[in-house]
Amino acid sequence: MRRKSETLQILANAVLALEIKRGHLRWKVTELNAATGFSRTTIYQYLGDSKEEMLRSALRLFLDWFYGPRDARGPVDWRKQIAEVRKFLLANPAPILFYQKWRASPGTWPQAALRESEQAFREKLGALYPHLTPAQILIVHALLHGLVTAPFVSPRQAGEGAAELERILGK
Repeated sequence: MRRKSETLQILANAVLALEIKRGHLRWKVTELNAATGFSRTTIYQYLGDSKEEMLRSALRLFLDWFYGPRDARGPVDWRKQIAEVRKFLLANPAPILFYQKWRASPGTWPQAALRESEQAFREKLGALYPHLTPAQILIVHALLHGLVTAPFVSPRQAGEGAAELERILGK
């Protein structure tokens, strides 16, 4: 039996994959059912009653996972976090493709949700590293994002980059 978090991750990834494959809300719940093997009842229970609600839930779940818990108070193991997210995205590229597409789509609710999560992440970084200026926080955010998503960065290089970042941040 799957844990709730695993079920949510499978469903969220499948919704974002269908968005990329079929277009904005042009997919059907039966396609989500076929892609995941979960019943319609389970899909509705976990993600909501409409396709838009399902997409919003999937995006929120992905962003919370991608950026980590918003209420993190202590040190973060960036090497571990980067390695986990990179491994997942290598096997499941749809979320980052969705991110790139909608981040560049002004005036849409997905872009607004992405910007809100980015801002919350920078606020979390500011709380974790109060000695950093806003410009430095933006640089750290961009570096972390690149270490996770840049296709030209190998897993080894990402780990080395994360270790260097932890050294600079004073972990």
